[in-house]
Parts: sequence; C-alpha cells; structure tokens
Amino acid sequence: MALNESGTQKVSSVGLIQNGRNGALTFVKSHDFQGRIGAIPYPQEIPDGQWAEFVHSGYVGTTPESIGAVVYRCKNPDGQQCDWMICWLNKHGDNSRRKVHTEIKETGHYDRDNIWKDVKIALTTRGARHSEAQSGNWSATVDIYAAPINDCDAFAIFQGIIQAN
Repeated sequence: MALNESGTQKVSSVGLIQNGRNGALTFVKSHDFQGRIGAIPYPQEIPDGQWAEFVHSGYVGTTPESIGAVVYRCKNPDGQQCDWMICWLNKHGDNSRRKVHTEIKETGHYDRDNIWKDVKIALTTRGARHSEAQSGNWSATVDIYAAPINDCDAFAIFQGIIQAN
C-alpha cells in the first residue's frame, strides 16, 4: 500500500485513454465519488490517434478508494456531438473489487444533477474488469489491463478506447 507525505494510506487509479477516431476528444467534466485527481490531471483535449493519461487517488479511511468518472465529448460519424463516460472503482484490498464501466450518450446527458447516483449504481452493479458501449457507428471499451506490481494494492491501471466500428 502506498502512503502519502503525511503517512496515510493511498490507493491510485491510472487511466489511459486512446482516441482512435477522427477529431479530438474534449474534456467535459469529472466526478469524484471517493478520492480526487492526482499529480497527473485529466487531459483537456486528446487529439485524433493520441493517448493520454491521468491519475486519480483516494486517501485515508479504513478502506482507501479511488472511485471516479470522467466525460469527454466528440462528434460521431454523422457529425453529431456525443458524450463518452468512463468510470472506475478501485478499492484497497481484494483485486476482484476493481471495476470499470463505460457509456456513450447524447450531449449533455451527464449535466443532470442526479446522474451521478445512476452512474455509481451502474458501476457497482454492471461494472467489471471489461466494459463496452456502442452508439451508432461508435464503440468504446474500457479494460483493467495490468495487475499491480508485486501484488501491491496501491495502483490499478485501466485503458479506455473510443473508435469507429
């Protein structure tokens, strides 16, 4: 387990995002269920064909957790804007409690005040080590793809990709 400067427990999630489509992904918003963005912030724009990363960390408590969501906006093949959401749940301890979930929705879907309750329910009930979403000719996948080094519970790494079918 990792400790921060004050000696408290810390668990971190490293998110890798690949833009496999034509046009940039633009940051819309994020939501922290538990924890906060870490030393590497959410990229504000991810150009076509590029990778980007961020780190989200949870501190303190009897069970440190990194649980969050990020939304990016892009245009679908028909030229319409859509929102792509990735969320994750990384609890200290049992690796089986690590989950990801993804969705592609209409622009503004994640602007509703009560949406984050629905997102967390989807993450906890349908989340898994792999998640897929489709909207028209777009597909998105998110996978927890790397086990922690030496079975350390400090880091979970997940990868999200959005691309045309």
